Amino acid sequence: MAKVTFFRQCRVDGGIRTGVEIGGETAYHRFEEGTDDTNPALTWYVDVLCEGRSVPSVPEKVHTWLSQQADLLKDATERIADNLKTGIDGDLWPLKVPVENAPPGSRITIACSASGLVSGREIARAIRDVGSRWRAHLKQLSSATVASE
Repeated sequence: MAKVTFFRQCRVDGGIRTGVEIGGETAYHRFEEGTDDTNPALTWYVDVLCEGRSVPSVPEKVHTWLSQQADLLKDATERIADNLKTGIDGDLWPLKVPVENAPPGSRITIACSASGLVSGREIARAIRDVGSRWRAHLKQLSSATVASE
């Protein structure tokens, strides 16, 4: 059973790391620099966890399969973000929400967490960004260096 994770992480220094792991190994990776004051501690992350017999394990096929989930993930992230507008109880991190109507033979879960410095609106914005810009994020990754090279 394949396990694929799309991740997007924001650091204290404003750097954003986006990537895809397949079976725990980074397949695609992209890093957008933050400020000059390097601080790698995370302020928030959003993961899209995919597993199941219909989830591919070859990088090119994973990229295509993830792209095909764009509408499903846009709807799911909108629902989650709408529920976080006013915030979340800090004891509930990380938040894990199963995605309804995942393709047959797969399970998709959206997981996220944020430091105490991040408001409900900010993490909601990050979650919404993952879904609304899903294809753009994947396109940027397709042109990124494959991590194993």
